Amino acid sequence: MADVFVSYSRQDRDRVAPIVAAEPGHSRAIGLGVGVLVTLGEREQALDLLEGVADRSSPGMLTWIEADSDLDPSRADPRFEVMIARAKARHAAADTQGVAQPGA
Repeated sequence: MADVFVSYSRQDRDRVAPIVAAEPGHSRAIGLGVGVLVTLGEREQALDLLEGVADRSSPGMLTWIEADSDLDPSRADPRFEVMIARAKARHAAADTQGVAQPGA
């Protein structure tokens, strides 16, 4: 499979917030928004957006967060690591308590 290079502009960055605000639970809108922000080097803003998603993520969404190559530049950031650990702990606690998780 060939790598695909996508280029974003500052104008695209300015479109992210309204799209995500309109669809706060829509994983594709959030994924696109985070990808745009990371690609443009707006890692703090991307992590801000991603933290809100991870805090309410389904197991499937957490898998996406862990695997999406667009997020590679953010993986070494302590905020990213804490966010993933917090989401995993929440899922583990729900599993041990037999609580149904969203999107599971």
